[in-house]
Amino acid sequence: MKRSGRRSAGRRPARGLRTRAALLLFACLGYPGIALAGAGEIAFLAGSATNTKFGRLVPLFSTAELPTLNIVFEPRDPLWTLSLAYPLGRRIELQATASLVNGAIIYDANSDMTGDPQRKMKIAEAAKWSFGGSLLYRFGRSRVSPYLAVGGGATALKIEGAGRRARPFVEFGVGLKTRLSRRFQLVLDIRREISFFRFFEDFRLAYILNYRFDSRNLQMGWKASLGLAFRL
Repeated sequence: MKRSGRRSAGRRPARGLRTRAALLLFACLGYPGIALAGAGEIAFLAGSATNTKFGRLVPLFSTAELPTLNIVFEPRDPLWTLSLAYPLGRRIELQATASLVNGAIIYDANSDMTGDPQRKMKIAEAAKWSFGGSLLYRFGRSRVSPYLAVGGGATALKIEGAGRRARPFVEFGVGLKTRLSRRFQLVLDIRREISFFRFFEDFRLAYILNYRFDSRNLQMGWKASLGLAFRL
């Protein structure tokens, strides 16, 4: 009888611990506004990005009847973005993002040899992805909450047949979060991105004959995305 009493006494704390754990789990799942007041969120977004211009090929002789060729990365698929955000305070959030967009490197000619408009010429398939972090400043925590964003990271460009290279980037923008329920938000995000590729040096490309390369070591572009955020 004594042994039996010791066992039952030893089981009570375990049962109490399991009960507390179950209540805590229920609180986290059922009442996120109370139990997860400081929890983060994960967001999946789809959008589009503008062309990225890396420079241009300029005819060596001003009298030559040759077109100036702009070297451009042209997105041809949606821009996909995954982000994780965690609040650092009532209005400030720390956000980590990863994005990917597929496209092509093209020549965008101003004109052909006769002076008539000429179509864009595809050079190679390409993909561009970015990894970075941002600080978000939210204007309140109401149902509709606008925010400002500033951040940076690394962006990589992969060109078929030429390899890949990563360079730093900085970005800034605005956004809007609309609460749909306790866990879901609709997110609209618009940003201005500035990257620092050195196209010909990075990919060790050389053009000869009648052209010289007019380098553009700073690239600017816009990107806009729309998606859902889920509160963890």
